[in-house]
Amino acid sequence: MAMTIPRVSVPTLELRQIRSAAAHIMQTWRYTGIMNRYSFATNETTHQRLCQHESGYWQVRDEQGSLYGFVVIGHRAQVAGAEYSNNAVDLLIGLRPDLIGQLRGGGLCAVAVKHAELRHPEKTLRVSIPTNHDAALAVWQRAGFYPEYAFMSNDKVPFVVLTRMS
Repeated sequence: MAMTIPRVSVPTLELRQIRSAAAHIMQTWRYTGIMNRYSFATNETTHQRLCQHESGYWQVRDEQGSLYGFVVIGHRAQVAGAEYSNNAVDLLIGLRPDLIGQLRGGGLCAVAVKHAELRHPEKTLRVSIPTNHDAALAVWQRAGFYPEYAFMSNDKVPFVVLTRMS
């Protein structure tokens, strides 16, 4: 018997610089389980870093202007414990918590990849994903990323690094 894959409408997404109001909202998002590491601290230092354009953090809005998720481009997307070369641009995405499990990661991944390729056309794109996060691994592999190597983070979580030529 054939498996039916649910159809999900993919919204038009837009990356924008993070402003103070969006940073405050993002700092209230709480992730559970293996994604808990992506919850932002609620202190002023984190708030200021989210709002600094140079930090690599971006908010993602849908066509209604609702905050949809975030993208990190650059060294802040790296995981402590890995040996990273300088010849790639690191990416990290995070969906608004109430959208998790609704097959929405692909759209967020696509907008992150597009933005990174426009800003860094000569660089390889790289992501670090917990090895037990099957949904995230599938999203990035569908986007053309291939496993390169595995490592153990400083907090003893196994990760895999995937790359894609820009």
